[in-house]
Parts: sequence; structure tokens; C-alpha cells
Amino acid sequence: MKNKILYEDEFIVAVEKLAGQLVVKDRFGKEDLSNILIYKVANYLREQGHTADEDGRDLFPLHRLDRDTSGVVIFAKDGGSHKAFSKLFENSQLTKVYWFFSAGLPDWDTAELVLPLKRAEGKKGRGRALINLREGSKAETFFELLEPFGDIAWIEARPKTGRLHQIRVHANSLGVPLLNDKLYGDTEWMSQFTPKISLDRFLLHAKSLEFIHPISKEHIQISCGLPKDMHAFLNDLKRRKRAGEFKEA
Repeated sequence: MKNKILYEDEFIVAVEKLAGQLVVKDRFGKEDLSNILIYKVANYLREQGHTADEDGRDLFPLHRLDRDTSGVVIFAKDGGSHKAFSKLFENSQLTKVYWFFSAGLPDWDTAELVLPLKRAEGKKGRGRALINLREGSKAETFFELLEPFGDIAWIEARPKTGRLHQIRVHANSLGVPLLNDKLYGDTEWMSQFTPKISLDRFLLHAKSLEFIHPISKEHIQISCGLPKDMHAFLNDLKRRKRAGEFKEA
């Protein structure tokens, strides 16, 4: 666990979440606790001498990432820190940067989307986010095209709010769903230039979080490098682009 620590002080600990890993237990409760991030971090802290607060809790999640999303996750070490840092997330006082690859190219270099989202209700809909103009909560995301590769794009997303599946739904609404997003994307889509893509997840990475520390008042930027599969995928696309493979037929 130690090599996954990105930042730590007496109030919070930020760690690298791996793709396929849960941040906390899901509603099914079938996951081995030793594979769930919050338990791994809690064990690490206890080994360093960290103890529970007056309410008996010793670790508080401040936000979540989808199971298939990798990158920066922050936990608070006590109730007071949890309250202080939660306000940053609630008031959108953090700069959040995500990278992903899209199925299809955008017709823009930058785009800002404000589109309200609501959690789906019912057994069949649970776990999904829906666009709901009347009852949805405000959701705002800024997108920037980093580099095109034929009909696949490398895109940066900076969500100003933190709704369920916000980046995935907003990207799809802009015509650039995440590559291999089976929940919101087009499952029939196939790249003209890269037809034999073998992915077992959508490639979304929480690259960085930047904020003013609510207690120390320091400027903090926490970054996390790309996981191996995304790094290899990007390097392969760059190599093929240099070789001229993405020129229009």
C-alpha cells in the first residue's frame, strides 16, 4: 500500500486507486474486504500508529470513483477533517482533472456542458445516471481535446460538480462517449483505424486534484500517473500517428 500513497498529512491521505477496485463496499457486499481500497488504506494507517477518533472511526471517504476508473482518491483521517474537506467537494472548490479516450472525434477543441443529472430509480435503473432537465441536480463539465488519433480522441475533462457518472453521461451527450463504455456508449461502434481494440474496461483516469487546504491553507496539487494499460494504449496511438497510420483514406 505504501507505494500507492500520493500525499499524506495529519488530516488526509490521498492514494492511487487501481482500475477494477472498489473505493468502499457496494450494495451487494460480495467483494473480499481485502480488495476494497478503504480497508487497504485503513490497515496501512493502523500500521503507522493511526488510531480511531472519539466516535470510533479512523477513516472517512471524501469522494468515490467508479470501479473501472483509476486515479486519485482522498480519505480524511478524522471527523473534523472529513467535515472541512467535504465542504471543498460540496462547494466545488477543487480543480479535478480526468483523462479518457473516446469512441469518435469531437467537432470542438473545447466544450463546456451544463446538463442536470439524476440517479435512476428502481432495480433495473439503479446505478445509472439520467439526464433530467426538470428534477436533475446541476452538473457542469469542461472538456478539452488533447490529441486526435484517427477516430479516437484523447480528451481531458474537468468536472465542476461531482454527480454520478457525470463525465460519462456528459461525454456521450457531446457525441464522444468513452471508448468501451458499455453502459452509456454505442456497443456497436468500431474504429475505422483501430478495429482490433481489446479492452476490458473504459479508460478513464482521475489524473489530479488541486485545492487550497482548508486547515493548513496551503496550495495542494495531487497527481497520479496513468495506469499501465492507458499508458501503453496512448503510447501505441502516438507511435502509429508518427507512422502516418491515421491519415484519411
